Amino acid sequence: MFAQSGAPAAVQIRFYDGTGTLLFNPQSAATAFNVWQIVQALGTAPTGAVYFTILAYNPNTAGGIFNLDAVRVARVRSIDTEVQDGATYGRTAQTYLDTNRPVFDLNDSFHRNKSMDYLPDGPSGNRSALANADIYVSGGVNRVGLRVAGSGHTVGDQRNLLLQTWGGMRSVLSNSPISFSISGTTVNFSVAAVTLQGAGTNLNYAASSGSVTQSAGTTSTWFLYYIDDAQAGGSLPLHITTNPGGCASFPNGMLLGTATVTVASGGGGSGGTGGGGGGYCVADDMFIAPGRLAGDAEIGDPFDCIDLPTAAGKHVRALQGVSRGVEECVRMITNDGCALVCSVSTPFDLPNGRSTTAPHMLGEQVITDLGIATVTSLALVGPQPVTRAHLGGVSYAAGADPHRRIYSHNIGGTSKP
Repeated sequence: MFAQSGAPAAVQIRFYDGTGTLLFNPQSAATAFNVWQIVQALGTAPTGAVYFTILAYNPNTAGGIFNLDAVRVARVRSIDTEVQDGATYGRTAQTYLDTNRPVFDLNDSFHRNKSMDYLPDGPSGNRSALANADIYVSGGVNRVGLRVAGSGHTVGDQRNLLLQTWGGMRSVLSNSPISFSISGTTVNFSVAAVTLQGAGTNLNYAASSGSVTQSAGTTSTWFLYYIDDAQAGGSLPLHITTNPGGCASFPNGMLLGTATVTVASGGGGSGGTGGGGGGYCVADDMFIAPGRLAGDAEIGDPFDCIDLPTAAGKHVRALQGVSRGVEECVRMITNDGCALVCSVSTPFDLPNGRSTTAPHMLGEQVITDLGIATVTSLALVGPQPVTRAHLGGVSYAAGADPHRRIYSHNIGGTSKP
């Protein structure tokens, strides 16, 4: 359309019913003079319409001039019902549009190459190159194998673990919390409040108690533990069993220690304390003397002793009392070939007047059967059955070789600088 004068020319579609009555007349007008431009009128036939006409006109009552060229009439077809997909192009359903923008749902099976391999790294996040050996397929999902029980995946080496788990004490109890009394064939256990200390984290457990029945005329070793699924400490039920694997049956079992109880043939018996926490013990399989193991020691047995703080030389004392349990232990070896396995809480009086505990003995001097030696090797060996010998507050000899023993203490105290 080319409008020269008068009002801008217009194009109008006029819809009529069967009687010739005008029903609807949408129109569109030119917007400028003296320039060719496309002017189009769009309209949807109203209900009752049977025909239409095209009217091009100048609405100026004073007249005007305009030119027309390439007049076309086209029917607009519905893309939903009247336009078919072709061999090359197809329609996009509204399901996959958001305000006329495409939406991709990768859950749909028809998407191809749905893999991280086909996605580039971005400015704020990159893909991690994972070998198949680094993942574990469980339930159709790729997972980190270390979090799947029984996956067989392992860490590269021990440096991927907290150093505390392989270079230090994993945990210790702040005290030996177990005590018991006997009434008839009933053993009444009391557990004092205790703190589990490990890797800089403390879990505080409240006191607890429990009772078990033990046959008259028998001796049994009882294992006491908590199940702390939340690993939060607090007040928990006390579990008591003679099964050494009881605590190990639970992923969050916390062993308090053990107590060896003897019920007299007529019922009753002496109360006592259990092992655990600060047990200050040597392993049961350490020799006290040739042919005698710590685990077999009984009250009255002779022990080779020494008391450095009072400068008392080596002498023999009779065992005054004994208790047994299970403790986290270390193995130490000296430069003169002596070896000892003892609990991590075992203290040592040193020749230079200081004292320290077993985990800190590497490089320290210690009294042995052969004289004064230096600890050259120290390693954690895990929980071991141990014997706590009561000898009146002095050090006593024990070792893997009955002729090459190391002297350790049997009571705890404040380390001397």
